[in-house]
Amino acid sequence: MKKKHLLFRNKNFFLLWSGQLISNIGTIFYRIAYMWWITRASGSPLIVSQIVLLSILPGIFFGMIAGKFSDKFNQKWIIVITDLLQGLVILWITIVAFRRKLHLYHFYITAMLSSLLISFFRPAIFTAIPRLVAKEDLVVANSLHSLSKNFSNILGPALSGIIVATLGVEIAFLINALSFLISAFAELFIQMPESQRKHKEEKKNKSFIADIKESFVQVLNIPIARYGIIIFGMVNFLLTPLNLITFVAEKLNVGANGYGILQTSEGIGLMGISMILGTEFVKKRLKPGRMNVLAISLLAGSIIIVGLSNIFILTCLAQLLIGIAVGMAAILLNSSLQTHIDKECLGMFVGIRNMVMDFLMPLGLLLNGFFANLYSVNLILVVSGILMFSNLVWILKFNGAISKKESQNVDTIEA
Repeated sequence: MKKKHLLFRNKNFFLLWSGQLISNIGTIFYRIAYMWWITRASGSPLIVSQIVLLSILPGIFFGMIAGKFSDKFNQKWIIVITDLLQGLVILWITIVAFRRKLHLYHFYITAMLSSLLISFFRPAIFTAIPRLVAKEDLVVANSLHSLSKNFSNILGPALSGIIVATLGVEIAFLINALSFLISAFAELFIQMPESQRKHKEEKKNKSFIADIKESFVQVLNIPIARYGIIIFGMVNFLLTPLNLITFVAEKLNVGANGYGILQTSEGIGLMGISMILGTEFVKKRLKPGRMNVLAISLLAGSIIIVGLSNIFILTCLAQLLIGIAVGMAAILLNSSLQTHIDKECLGMFVGIRNMVMDFLMPLGLLLNGFFANLYSVNLILVVSGILMFSNLVWILKFNGAISKKESQNVDTIEA
């Protein structure tokens, strides 16, 4: 773990990481609290589904605009402003809750505004990380970034449950609002290196829409970026059947406690691989290309096991391996993309990727619901796992594109 401690000496990265850890925990508090409030107020799962849908739409419609913003403007100020506005939005609904005037439409408005801000935040933080840390530390940085989210997902629900039960949803809302404001304040002290934009004078008089179109074409013409978008889109689409894991728990006859253990197993896998990747021991032996192939193979095989297994312990182990595989693939792929895509169009890449993922996720959920009425959930999982193996084709293309670019860089240096 020595390398992680050394990275924490990077003041700028530490401010970014600690701010996100605090706001991630706060977000879990808010999510548990609002779901509890809606369940008690309406008892309708449809309301929760509508809020989830409203949370997805801004990412689809504003993904490329947000990505271009990240490339065009200082990422630090995008991160600070979006966190600040997030805090103010949640503070607004907190005040409404304390005044006992909370209605369902308040959550609809909050979901739309928060999701819009997140659409701009995600490309900015993805682009900021390679500007704040050295290239050789990107895997460590991304593993720590992943660790903060996974730690929040494991710790947050338990703590928020206690807060909601003892102090009420209003306090949970307030904690989330304060977490964003504290995060924004910490991020004010980040010193972001200035980007060296090419052809600045040529683009000065170009319209923003024309700039977006040009960047869109530029990103899709980069093989590494193109394959990365396909891989992330397909993997997330084929992971959606895991949302039906409640039916697997029911078949195994393990009840709500068993369902909780299955979910926790995946979380432990995600957190464990985030802690392991980037350590000095692993870094010396890291072969990202081979590990990407391993991760997708492990993910596909584990999903098939979840679909076929009638043994609870074996299903838990498969869920643990799914967490490990997802974490490994995400950290290594993101690190490679941050290394090999030009920083001046990295934001647009993230915007396009997130737009594709946000579109495919509800589509996957819709198809899963449709086929679950015709076939068993276990069969859907097995088919999903088999289809996941097809991603190996794109992983190999991705690895080949990286090798080609690295060899071109070597030739350029030698010349």
